[in-house]
Amino acid sequence: MATPEEIRRTELVRAWMEVNEVTFAWAARELGVSLSGVRKWLLLSETVRPHRREALLRLGFPPELVPPGVIKPTGPRPNRKPKVPRFVREGTAPIPVHKGAPA
Repeated sequence: MATPEEIRRTELVRAWMEVNEVTFAWAARELGVSLSGVRKWLLLSETVRPHRREALLRLGFPPELVPPGVIKPTGPRPNRKPKVPRFVREGTAPIPVHKGAPA
């Protein structure tokens, strides 16, 4: 559920866009991205990638209405154990599990 702060920012973004006759479609065309991407960045995201923030600012969006630029780590979470099927872990495989060639 959206917090009052998020709702307020959404209302401010929509009001600014209406006053300045800016649409999500126009911003998406200018940035070369999807309309839903721009809408998500401006209305739903708490943070955006720094290059996306800079691009939105270049289009004229006020800095206080654009989420902060943050680089979040991608890929699998660190220290995550690989998933091994239970029948392999417990040695109850329906067929013998190959453990490698004999030495």
